[in-house]
Amino acid sequence: LEGLEDDRRRSLAVVYACTGRPAEALAEMEKLATKGPLDLSMTFLMAQLALRTGDYERSRELADQVLAARAEGPWAHLLKGRALLLEGDTSSALEQFAIAAQAQPNLPDLHLQLGMVYLSQERWTEAEQAFQTALAADPCDARGHSGLGTALREQGRLEEAIDAYT
Repeated sequence: LEGLEDDRRRSLAVVYACTGRPAEALAEMEKLATKGPLDLSMTFLMAQLALRTGDYERSRELADQVLAARAEGPWAHLLKGRALLLEGDTSSALEQFAIAAQAQPNLPDLHLQLGMVYLSQERWTEAEQAFQTALAADPCDARGHSGLGTALREQGRLEEAIDAYT
């Protein structure tokens, strides 16, 4: 029966995660984690949930666990970079994004995150390039248009900024 209970809890956590209830999902995952180590996909899910609930330190810790077990993919680096960015550590975030870019350079979300770092560092030209790369892969992403508009505005290119925002 215990295995069925674990399966139910795992399924419930996924349902919570998919329906915008990250705190409840994380609580279910934490209960599972007390019984023993989780597989990498569940650990990664916990890291995502911790990020969504604002627990950036826990998100980074969990991302590090995934990286320690399987460092070749970009996703844990991207997630850890997001947590670092939200904590205000833009230099370390850039390091994580650079590692992710080496593994898989064409991820639109990677370029969105790079653009956000560059905006925070007032590196307008690099931010513009990052957002343009993201928009080339996903032309409908509102975050990309907003970031591009901000980068262009800060460069004094107001007409282009207006076009990017609209």
